Amino acid sequence: MNVSTIDCLYCQNEKHSSSYLVTQNNKAIFVDNNTTNSVEILLLALKDQGIEKSDVDYLFVTHIHLDHAGGTSALLKHLPNARVVCHPRAQRHLVDPTKLVLSAKSVYGEEDFHKMYGEIGPIDEQRITIVEDEETLSWGDETIHFLHTRGHAKHHICFYFEKLSSVFTGDSFGLYYPTLQRAHSFVFPSTSPTDFEPDHALTTIKRIIDTTAVSIYPTHFGKIPDNQKAYGHLKNYLEFASKLLSEQISTDLVGDALYAHYKEHITEYFKKCFAELNISWNTSTIKWMSLDIDLNAQGMAFSTIRLRKSLG
Repeated sequence: MNVSTIDCLYCQNEKHSSSYLVTQNNKAIFVDNNTTNSVEILLLALKDQGIEKSDVDYLFVTHIHLDHAGGTSALLKHLPNARVVCHPRAQRHLVDPTKLVLSAKSVYGEEDFHKMYGEIGPIDEQRITIVEDEETLSWGDETIHFLHTRGHAKHHICFYFEKLSSVFTGDSFGLYYPTLQRAHSFVFPSTSPTDFEPDHALTTIKRIIDTTAVSIYPTHFGKIPDNQKAYGHLKNYLEFASKLLSEQISTDLVGDALYAHYKEHITEYFKKCFAELNISWNTSTIKWMSLDIDLNAQGMAFSTIRLRKSLG
């Protein structure tokens, strides 16, 4: 059995977003399918492995954020026997992506949306398989376990390949950027809007570690070289985020002020981490981290408002 890490060149960035191609006995599974713009890259990777398009059995979707699932419909058109596997909550958005597309266009604008994601079409419901938590699938001599993993998104799912001893984690075991690595596996969570839940995120990373899988593959980007060190980084950040969030529940900060508060504290947290890991906080790293800092701050602000409403 073989795992290929495919650089999807998301928004022209190298080693930012990946898809994984798992192969055995001339059969294949894609895990996460990036955007419509990456379809030719994915098909070329399939050809390089000597796998026929008709021998792709599944397209696994960790969650329906567009840098993970946006290319699924376009890729599926080339793979006549493939089925899409997803969380039950994700199915309706794959069948009808209208809401996702409108939401993304409202953020990026029509022109930038098409540059980033291309056209996103619907998927025939008959080609989708939804899987429950702890359900399993036999694929050749491999057993695949499906793990529902809230924290980053309510509809997130991970795929644990038992014989391969590997978990494909989407965004639920954080982001690992090769560009930022030094002596340690620096991994940090994505707390982006709209579903960040620190308690569930902590439970999820522990659940992934408890599989005892040798290899962990986040979508951003590539196999993590040291799972325990990565787990430590993730746990520290989530505890920091949980404390920061709880402090703001009873305040009256809203809107831009709440977002700015989180952005300032998250930036300072990363600067401290980088100093401890001997990663320079320079123009290059600031540029690399800016989008994730922004999204994490937005997600924290969104969660704050949601929690305030739930508490009355």
